[in-house]
Amino acid sequence: MPLPIYHCEHEPEHTARASALPEPHGFPPRAVLGARNIREALKEIGRGPRKDLGQHFLAQPCIAERMAKLAGVEGHHVVEIGPGLGVLTQFLLGARRLWLVEVDPLLARRLEDLLGSHAHVTVQRADALALDWPDFLAANGPVRVVGNLPYNIATPLIETWLGLPELVDSIVVMVQHEVGERLRARPGTRAYGALSVLTQAVARVRKGFSVAPGAFVPPPKVRSQVVVLEPDPSLRARVNDWGWFQRVVRTVFAQRRKQIRNSLLQLTADPEAALHRLALDPTIRPENLSVDDFLRLSAVLSAHAGATRG
Repeated sequence: MPLPIYHCEHEPEHTARASALPEPHGFPPRAVLGARNIREALKEIGRGPRKDLGQHFLAQPCIAERMAKLAGVEGHHVVEIGPGLGVLTQFLLGARRLWLVEVDPLLARRLEDLLGSHAHVTVQRADALALDWPDFLAANGPVRVVGNLPYNIATPLIETWLGLPELVDSIVVMVQHEVGERLRARPGTRAYGALSVLTQAVARVRKGFSVAPGAFVPPPKVRSQVVVLEPDPSLRARVNDWGWFQRVVRTVFAQRRKQIRNSLLQLTADPEAALHRLALDPTIRPENLSVDDFLRLSAVLSAHAGATRG
């Protein structure tokens, strides 16, 4: 069943209410709220959205507020990815500690100026993909991750966080609609793939909501979707070697049209023996294997004498 598309029906009233929020839960009066304010802010800094960074600024504050409520940030350590002009940030200021990871130096400087009086907020000038997440989270976690992820970095970031379930309480992010569908896809469906298996093996996936292109400045060419992921250490405990599990899943789905015995040849010299031990049909295709099937397959291949681990 398709997710409903969420939008602000009364943006002027919501903007007025949000602007009236007292510190520390609201930005100063010059805060960005709504599409008009975003265009004004971009005009002030003398630059438009950067295509190389995939910048599409959320322009409906009620969507940002709903994301913050889904994340339940009050009193927790929170990391926001790509805060940009701060539409979502203003609803995260109730966090106990808040890190804003922003790669654009111009926007990072603007956030530092806006939030200089908020001692619990740190603007982290960094590329989220290049950040050493294990070290960062070990020092500051566990955290709740929130953000409007650029489409080109969403998948590798999510996989990184899922590999650290003891340090990541929850992930509430906006991603491309197709990525959201893959995260919660079931076996046998077209959207089911490596990302589905890797996510569902270690996290619980909750339905969010869809967001139309018109909610952004500039509008992207595709719909977006807010997803809620809850990494679960008890699920993660089933995966003895996260790196090996990732390799098995990605290798198999890289040849999703092939029968499973053929795609496993890159991982073991005797795929039939491994499949026999699991009572799996060697002619089955990857999209018909359950998450549990992949967990068992990874464990058998890891221990199998013919498995190549490099």
